[in-house]
Amino acid sequence: MTRKPLRIWLIVFTILIGSASDLPAQLMRDLRICTALKPEEARVLVARYQSPKSVLTLGAMEELGPEVARELAACKGDLEFSVLKSLTPETAAELASHPGMLRLDALNTLSPETAAALAKHSAPLSLMGVHLDNNNLKPLMDHSGMLILGELFAMPEDKAQILSQHAGLLVLPKLTSFDSDLAERILAASSGKLRLEAVTAINTTELATKLAESPGLLSLRHLFEVPDHCLEVLVTQKGTLDIGLKSISQTQAEILIRHPGPLWLNSVPVLSESSAQILTSHPDKLVMSGLTSLEDPMLAEKLAANKPSYLSLNNLTSLRPDIARRLVAANCPLLLKKLASLTPELATELADHQATLDLSGIRSLTPEVARILVQHNKRLVLTGLTSVSPEVQEILASNKAIQLPTKK
Repeated sequence: MTRKPLRIWLIVFTILIGSASDLPAQLMRDLRICTALKPEEARVLVARYQSPKSVLTLGAMEELGPEVARELAACKGDLEFSVLKSLTPETAAELASHPGMLRLDALNTLSPETAAALAKHSAPLSLMGVHLDNNNLKPLMDHSGMLILGELFAMPEDKAQILSQHAGLLVLPKLTSFDSDLAERILAASSGKLRLEAVTAINTTELATKLAESPGLLSLRHLFEVPDHCLEVLVTQKGTLDIGLKSISQTQAEILIRHPGPLWLNSVPVLSESSAQILTSHPDKLVMSGLTSLEDPMLAEKLAANKPSYLSLNNLTSLRPDIARRLVAANCPLLLKKLASLTPELATELADHQATLDLSGIRSLTPEVARILVQHNKRLVLTGLTSVSPEVQEILASNKAIQLPTKK
């Protein structure tokens, strides 16, 4: 590919952090076909990704050498290579110094030497496409953080024995074949943290018993249903229990509140009044980000009392003012991205929130509601507005903390 002058590359890369619509279509095409970088180009790019929350995605890069990898590793946020299929040990050693999450999901081969180099990476490491054999799996066990392995659909005994040596959070998003003996072998790891995204059935108390021995995070996000006798065993787990139940009966609610640690129930859309009241007595943190309806004030108080880094209720399309009053007490970013409309009463409650408020699902505002919202003294996201009168525009413009749609 013909190299573009560095000045052109600088313009191209601003697409990743700005509005793509502000740049010519030709530059967009250039970015999409960029398969390699020079070290100086990588250095300029990385200078724009010094926030730990940033994500630098190199969606067309097919070539990566140690010099460029050294520059890219200075990125403070996540670093993602979407199509990179191979990696040398020398390049892997440079990437291992990267402080954020490293996604190498297009890699399909991995030598033992390259695996050993990547294992020195201390942040989350994702290898969704790598063919794993015992030779490259063993050195990966020295990785101490979150390790995501996507090519394990079943688990022969030899691989289970190797995985038991991993001391961090082990994520097996495609593992569907699972039994109590396998659980025992994997959970022999010192931390016992396990995320099983594809497990859809737990029908024996033997398997539930082994899984409950996990002292860290036990994530069963695709476990949409579970027999009560198995649920009674799972709740004896001492760490964080993340379970994908789609509905919760009153009996199941009474079982779940016995869990002594944080409880994540993010797949539940609606709760009965009786189940909601029972869950409010859970002794630790309760997270239910998938709710499409929240009618119980006590449950709202419980969700806000978690002291979370943020409170996400992005599936709620409506909200009563008395419920909003409980939620704003969380004093952390409150995400309500699907809230469709605001009454003056609801806006009044939300305006009292003392942290970031995301209302990016709101399409229009009356002048009355706009005057209430401008009193919010923290960041307010209203990027979904599509129909705004000049009067409302003028009102909102008086508060510089309000984030409005980008002008085209």
